[in-house]
Amino acid sequence: MDNLDTEDDLDTALTAAGFGCFNVIMGCICLPVAMAIIFCTSIFSYAMTTMECELSLTNAERGTLNGMAYFGMIAGAIFWALISDNLGRRPVIIFSHIGDAIFGNILALSQNFPTMCVCKFFSGLCICGGYSSFLTYLAEVHSSTKRTRMMFLCGVMLNIAAGILPIMAIIILPSDFKLGNDKFSYASWQLFLTLGTLPSIIVAIVFGFMPESPKFDIHHGKNARAINTLKKIQFLNGKRGQDLPDITIHKEEKARFDFKGMIKAVKKQHLFALGYLIVIEVCILMCQNTIRLWQPTFVKIAQTQKENVTFCAVIEEVNKPKPPPTTMAPNMTDINSEPVCKSNVKASTYHGNLYIFMLCFDGFIVAMLVAGHYDVNKMLVSMTIISSLITCCLVFAKSYLGLLTVLGLYLCVEYVSAMAVNNLAVQYFPTIVRTTFLSLIQFSGRFGSFLGNQLLPQLMGLGCYYLIGWLIASDIATVVATLLLPNPQKRRVVAS
Repeated sequence: MDNLDTEDDLDTALTAAGFGCFNVIMGCICLPVAMAIIFCTSIFSYAMTTMECELSLTNAERGTLNGMAYFGMIAGAIFWALISDNLGRRPVIIFSHIGDAIFGNILALSQNFPTMCVCKFFSGLCICGGYSSFLTYLAEVHSSTKRTRMMFLCGVMLNIAAGILPIMAIIILPSDFKLGNDKFSYASWQLFLTLGTLPSIIVAIVFGFMPESPKFDIHHGKNARAINTLKKIQFLNGKRGQDLPDITIHKEEKARFDFKGMIKAVKKQHLFALGYLIVIEVCILMCQNTIRLWQPTFVKIAQTQKENVTFCAVIEEVNKPKPPPTTMAPNMTDINSEPVCKSNVKASTYHGNLYIFMLCFDGFIVAMLVAGHYDVNKMLVSMTIISSLITCCLVFAKSYLGLLTVLGLYLCVEYVSAMAVNNLAVQYFPTIVRTTFLSLIQFSGRFGSFLGNQLLPQLMGLGCYYLIGWLIASDIATVVATLLLPNPQKRRVVAS
């Protein structure tokens, strides 16, 4: 029988528990978790293409609405991380998704810009805890040999979730559905927002039946519950009747905030790694999430341009002043001599977004297949260099399909890079501070996303070349920070 030190990753026990049905269940849960975080951050970018009848938004207001979810994530990151590292992954996953569903439904009923901003803020504040805790949970229920692929599988699910959004948009947003009157209305885009809360509800229900992370339980002295969880995993995976390794643990203790233990666990190399990972996360997500959230607007404008579709022409069109929503043409109809606003959006508007999704999905599948064969640091450097080359191609794209292809490839590479950072983060830090440090990294990335959504309207006002230069400069900073990262220390499995 092998004994495992509490500071180890339980690789021996998790390997003995096998890989099977439980891991498939975890892979399936990845989808609604990914849908919840993507819908929280991205669903408004699609709704904005058809909500001009109710709200007349400037580019700055669009950027603010896109960024409010990330602002909420910044505010809630440390709060949820401390709870997750001290009281458990499972309760954070459940309650944060419940909160996201509540504020998401209030958002769908909102009738003005300030109320929407507040709801987006609280929705982001809630969902950030659930997503960070789930990534930690996913890493802690898999052995090191399977962890990398499972983390990239989560990235694939994020990409699938991003592909579900345009499909929903094709079905719902072009509809003339509208209820209510001048004081209160409920249109198709609001139904779109309501349906976007379903993944959070599903996650909260499903995790009501899931066990706590065995690694968290062992660290907090809950040996019996951890062993019971490992036996359940072993049973579901078809490894029945086989002995699990004995586990040496700390003394049984009540759930509490172990600040001294957290501080003691942090070494100098952890702080260096944290600093570089923060720089990498800011640079990647500042660009990726900003371009992703403006993608539906770029695609809609590119589709309306008949000839010589270029990125610079699209940016120039975005910068043009928007007509007020009371204008009669082309999105107004006259009924009984009273102007009635009607959204001028067709289902074909979102076909380009589906094409971009397919490019991203194919790229993620390739990345997941090769993830276990290549060093994650080297993969991140390679992806970032490729991202810079693709960004340069924005200047040379001269057709609608060409522009969509370049945007799709850029987002694909950035998605893979973002998941590589998450993968690195769970390798660098010990259990007691893993979620806290992961949340700090994601905190910085969300600040970058918020900052990017504020910068993009300003850069578009200056011209497309300033925007392209910003993207390339961020990639260069990412490569430098990745090359400076120290190697993660591998923990020893102690045998007796």
